[in-house]
Amino acid sequence: MKKIGFIVISIVIASTLGGCDRSPTGTKESDNALYAFNKIVSEHKDQKGFHPSLKHWGLALEVKQTESQTVDKFEWSKDSAANAIDFAMVLRAKPFIEAGLDPDKLAADSGYVYKPAAVEDGKQIEAVLIHPYNLSDKRETAQGSEDAMRRLLKQDPSIVELVEDQQGYRLGLRTGAGFDQFDQFVVTWTNSPDTSDTLISFAIDADPLLAAGLDPKKIEGWSFLPSTSGLPSPNQLKKEYDLK
Repeated sequence: MKKIGFIVISIVIASTLGGCDRSPTGTKESDNALYAFNKIVSEHKDQKGFHPSLKHWGLALEVKQTESQTVDKFEWSKDSAANAIDFAMVLRAKPFIEAGLDPDKLAADSGYVYKPAAVEDGKQIEAVLIHPYNLSDKRETAQGSEDAMRRLLKQDPSIVELVEDQQGYRLGLRTGAGFDQFDQFVVTWTNSPDTSDTLISFAIDADPLLAAGLDPKKIEGWSFLPSTSGLPSPNQLKKEYDLK
């Protein structure tokens, strides 16, 4: 009996220790990326929101000047089975349209969805340009925004990686064939929010926008990054956010 009891206790201890070493997302790199992202969100709770119908958490990347104003946002799903959008880069359409973009000329496979201005809950909402990304259709039951992001990264830890200068992490939301995961649509966040001027940045595929009339020299708040010569990478537009 003593021997059996010893074996049972050993199994329990081993299981407990194994649980302590278990990775929240599957890899150390994505674990660190999750920690860095959640730290940024926790320090800007007033800019975090939840969209019940979409089951989306969202972080406003700019501070609204009026209650009805639309600002750029990054969104992630509470449940990847709820709809076909698990991550979303949500952009104010006005700067793009003022720079020549004709939303009606965006190709169906452009990677963008244009949502016209509308009245929601009695408030006038500005038009937005959305890059949606579907990770999977797996049913999840996340508890809060942090757990929601953890569950998404755990489904595919390879979609996030450490940036070359090791000052942060980037999330690749590629939709087109022939591109590297981190070339087409990328969300980058710092791992030093207390010292970095830029907390989050967006890099988006500029080519579908150029084809729809956008003049990259005229768009306010965005920098144009030409395609790297000799590599199958798209022209990109980049915007940096300090969340202020």
